Amino acid sequence: MHKLIRHRRPFTVLEFGLGYSTVIMADALEKNQKEWENRRKKPDIRNRFMFQLFVVDASSEWIQNVEDRFPAHLLSRVHFQHSNVEIGTFNGQLCHYYKNLPDVIAEFIYLDGPSPKDVQGSINGLSFNCDERTVISGDLLLMESTFLPGTHSFLLMGESITHGFSREILQETMM
Repeated sequence: MHKLIRHRRPFTVLEFGLGYSTVIMADALEKNQKEWENRRKKPDIRNRFMFQLFVVDASSEWIQNVEDRFPAHLLSRVHFQHSNVEIGTFNGQLCHYYKNLPDVIAEFIYLDGPSPKDVQGSINGLSFNCDERTVISGDLLLMESTFLPGTHSFLLMGESITHGFSREILQETMM
């Protein structure tokens, strides 16, 4: 993740789920900001959240645990947000949605959550509490029409089903 953020140089990052990856991405954003500040010529960028990381997670306890142990020098660039996650559909396909998303346009999105057990509800008797069913994110599809050109998302291997689901539907390949 660090290498990807350093190479792609996003100004705003959105992460679903949090942990060590949050620290790694915050550090990469800090280094990118230092490089940006040392540039002689900077293009005009319309972005209220330069070099900021927005993290959304379904567990308020886990958010507090990570926040309490977060490196102090990086904490000001990270915005932690709790959200419930509910089952839903997109184009008739079962998926989940975080109910409280950060209102940002991120150029880099890292999908590492939620746990299937955090998804609330069922549709026609189907739920993500079934141990064999993996989570399928509908959030990227919901946001896709507002993505900036060049937006990239990265999914963990455990999210491979989401990758296939999203890739089939997204208008432009951004994976």
